[in-house]
Parts: sequence; structure tokens; C-alpha cells
Amino acid sequence: GGRFDLVLLDMAMPRMSGPEMFRAARALYPELRVLLTSGYASSQEAQAVLAAGAIGLLDKPFAPAHLVELVGAALVSAPTWGPPSGDLAIAEPATLPAS
Repeated sequence: GGRFDLVLLDMAMPRMSGPEMFRAARALYPELRVLLTSGYASSQEAQAVLAAGAIGLLDKPFAPAHLVELVGAALVSAPTWGPPSGDLAIAEPATLPAS
């Protein structure tokens, strides 16, 4: 099967919510990096997914160049385990909790 380095996950989707998709993906791939996108960054749902281990939140609308920059940062940084600060929560390399 294929390997995923990063999932760009919208919080609002037609068949499954962002939080549901996050939980399903993490059940299969516990170390998967997930970058959220949302037009409602302050929503409780987005904050809960960030607290559960998503690496950051990209507010809509965003410029394509900004997306490229943040995805690049996400791919070279370790996931965070807390809420975001600024446009994207990317931590310095850190030790992940044991699965």
C-alpha cells in the first residue's frame, strides 16, 4: 500500500466530518501528520482536533503559495500535541507519546 506523509483535512466535508475523518485516519495510522483547513478556525471542533494531535490549522481563504510554505514546514517538523499559535502550529522536533 501507499504511504502518507501528510493529510490536508478540511473540517467540513459532505459525508464525514473532519473530526470523524481525523479519528478514523489516526486509528489506522497513529503517527500520521494531519494539517487542518477551516473557514471557522475558532470552532470548538477544530480546537478539539488540534488538541487530539493535528499539527496545525490553516485558515481559509489562503494563497496557494502560503499553502505550499506551510505544507513544507509540516513535512520537516514533528507533530505537536497542543493548540495552535498563529497560522500554523508546528513544533520543534519532539518525542511523541508512546502508542
